[in-house]
Amino acid sequence: MFETPEAKSDFLQRYANVVAMSWADEDFLHRLVKEPVVVLREAGIGINEDARVNVITIESKDSGRGAIEDQIELWEKGAQTGSYDLLVAMKPEGWSPENIELADSQLMAVAGGLEEAAGIDISCCCCTPCCCCT
Repeated sequence: MFETPEAKSDFLQRYANVVAMSWADEDFLHRLVKEPVVVLREAGIGINEDARVNVITIESKDSGRGAIEDQIELWEKGAQTGSYDLLVAMKPEGWSPENIELADSQLMAVAGGLEEAAGIDISCCCCTPCCCCT
């Protein structure tokens, strides 16, 4: 399905945004489950209007189960069949964006693209909670 590395990267970024929004906005999550095709198209994820999307929610205790590679494989399979599975990790109990603390060096690295200087490897990070973070 992904014709270029850029297309794959774009999908991953948009997918990560969808998962992040589902954590930050409960109404968004409910809408995603109820109208997945509409929500995904609004998020810029290319999907046919007549596609079927099965939203698979992953409880936070099982968050390591939904690796990003699994989502890529499921999405590519869906592109062939017209029936997609979308993995969405649920936010951990007590999680809040206000509870996230980053060191100054981490903030500067992310803001300025200086990951090597700060000793941070963000090459595999796509900001999706179902990636490899548990």
